[in-house]
Amino acid sequence: MTRFRTVTLVSLSCLVALGAVNACGDADDGSGFENPNQSTEDAASGDPGGSSDDDGSTLNPTSGGSGGSGGGGFEQCADTSDEAKLQPVAMYIVVDKSGSMDDNNKWDNAEQAFVAFFQDPAADDLKVALRFWPNGNCDSDNCSTDACAQPEVDVGLLSDPAHEAALVTAYQNEGPGGDTPMSAALAGATQWAVTYGAANPTEKAVVILVTDGEPNGCEEDPDDIAAYAAAAYASDGVLTFAVGLQGSGEDTMNTIAMAGGTNTGFFIGNANAAADLLAALKAIQESVVSCAFAMPEPTDPSSPIDPKLVNVTYTAGDGGPPQTIKQVQDASQCTAAGGWFYDNPVTPTTIELCPATCDAVQSDTGAKINIVLGCKTDVQ
Repeated sequence: MTRFRTVTLVSLSCLVALGAVNACGDADDGSGFENPNQSTEDAASGDPGGSSDDDGSTLNPTSGGSGGSGGGGFEQCADTSDEAKLQPVAMYIVVDKSGSMDDNNKWDNAEQAFVAFFQDPAADDLKVALRFWPNGNCDSDNCSTDACAQPEVDVGLLSDPAHEAALVTAYQNEGPGGDTPMSAALAGATQWAVTYGAANPTEKAVVILVTDGEPNGCEEDPDDIAAYAAAAYASDGVLTFAVGLQGSGEDTMNTIAMAGGTNTGFFIGNANAAADLLAALKAIQESVVSCAFAMPEPTDPSSPIDPKLVNVTYTAGDGGPPQTIKQVQDASQCTAAGGWFYDNPVTPTTIELCPATCDAVQSDTGAKINIVLGCKTDVQ
């Protein structure tokens, strides 16, 4: 479940946004967040108007402001408000079924975790497609990207009992055997995600790669394999999550995760493998759902929203004035400073938080994310 309890959308005019200095101006504290209630004097002096967390982001500003549902005094000039829609998520899960998965009960543990995940009511809003590898031409002999891009259970909502049953049955009918053609699996998975995202621009397609070993067959260099995740992330914002079971290479998993915009891999030991894998899947679900938002629709179709007049603010769950999250050009420009970006700067369909900002706000269970329309976008 998403940790963001309240997400609101506010439309406004900068000309009358009293007290919202940073929302319409250029004050900059160098972090991923700005306090839109910072005074002009504070902006000139470089005072961010609040205390900083260890990561440099001003998460709990102390300066004044009217606050409210619009955020930063914006409600004083808001002409409409509505709930922003979290972006639907479609997961392509590619699961290693190589021979080593037969060791130490790893296959059974993974099956137990995935079945529990598929059947969890909290995951009902997710769409999931499933592919095992090696299987068919998605193997070390053929290394077929196209074959690996074809799910064995096509994408569907987990709220659909028939789809849930198909996923469970597919898992129960499989078993370990074969090599570890990781490059083909990842190339196919990212191809699927890019294609699906292009055909469904209001949804967020992500890849979950699950393996218990190092690459064996097809391309075996971790950097070459990670390049597939990097390309999909840079071109289409596709996130790749790398989940390593016992026997996987930590460096390889981390390299893939970093390239795919998710920073580090998830690593599952064998002592509590089923429970730990299930926890990792739920953490992935939460991180994706919480950090991707659908671009708001204009109230008047004849007056489209200008992407250069959109701002994103964050309000801490313990109160205090909201802070402006700065925009970066695209996913590849996300750094430790955080920020947000469009999936497409010209015709955006989604607003996504950079990993550093996502991590910061997700730690706050009462956080509010506001999408504010009408003011010049505050960029890094």
